[in-house]
Amino acid sequence: MMISTIMKRLNKIFGLGLLAYLFVLGACNKPGDLKFTIEGQVFDKSFNQNLQQGTVRLFRVPIATTQEILIAEETISNGSYSFTFERDMSERYIVRFEKENYFNEINEVFFSQLQVGQPYQLNFNVEAIAVMNWVLVDQTPNSSNNSVIIQKLESRAVGAGTCPNQQYEFFGGQGNDTLSCAVGGNQYVKFYKVQLPNFQLDSVYCPAFEETFYIVNY
Repeated sequence: MMISTIMKRLNKIFGLGLLAYLFVLGACNKPGDLKFTIEGQVFDKSFNQNLQQGTVRLFRVPIATTQEILIAEETISNGSYSFTFERDMSERYIVRFEKENYFNEINEVFFSQLQVGQPYQLNFNVEAIAVMNWVLVDQTPNSSNNSVIIQKLESRAVGAGTCPNQQYEFFGGQGNDTLSCAVGGNQYVKFYKVQLPNFQLDSVYCPAFEETFYIVNY
């Protein structure tokens, strides 16, 4: 009789313990508690320091769509940003950086790269905008025989106002012209000036937020 009573009490204790465990387990896995974190540093390549201002926006892209839905927006603080948001079944997430007089930057993170409770590091390297102007001065406006080629080398070619790194040819008899390209600020822009049979390698320093002019007589 005593053994039977003890067994009943043990079973009751075990049952209560199991219910408590299941309650805690369920509470720990509530949808609202399943969160992702994307965070990182924003480094200013033009001034060789962490950026202290600017806006970072987080978007989600639902599965089988290209639609970007805004989740959150944050102002950069002490050179960093951080987003913590509810886990969902989006295919990927887009993180966009914007700041006046800087190139916009875009990074993406796929759902499979994220883990609940473990921040995902996504750093940005950003550049201030400068503008490089090659001013082509036609020395023989009545002749189309003269020509000059500007071959832009290894400078920024992605972003609003930039130019591909390629050859740009100009012909005489058409008046003066200007090749204008947005480039990374506080950097040298390298290029070839070609007037066959002569090739000249040159470079020009382009201060951030300013326009730089280089005269090409041909």
